[in-house]
Amino acid sequence: MSVKIFFRGVIRSLLGESGSKVLEFHMTRILKADPYDVLYDDPKAFCDGLRIFLGSGADALLKVLAKNIVKEHSLKGVDPEEFLKLMEDRRKDSRDRFINLLVEAACGSGGPAP
Repeated sequence: MSVKIFFRGVIRSLLGESGSKVLEFHMTRILKADPYDVLYDDPKAFCDGLRIFLGSGADALLKVLAKNIVKEHSLKGVDPEEFLKLMEDRRKDSRDRFINLLVEAACGSGGPAP
């Protein structure tokens, strides 16, 4: 399962089909690109776009997303707070670790990720 499909599934499980479509529509408009592509290329930009759309509610959603991914997919060696710090950090090593964690979670959710 690709990281993009995995993360979309997490969003849909939390917001439902309609809620996730609304989020995706507005995030695409704000980011001027597919939000899941932005998440993969620049996780901080994804977070910034979410804050533009949801304001202070973005932080609550990000915390729920992090907790869901870390706990529900049994990620080892990271807690939800660290997961969010990696997501917000623009350094290459942080981005790489963040993506590797998503790949690990996606692989545990239905097969290999590209």
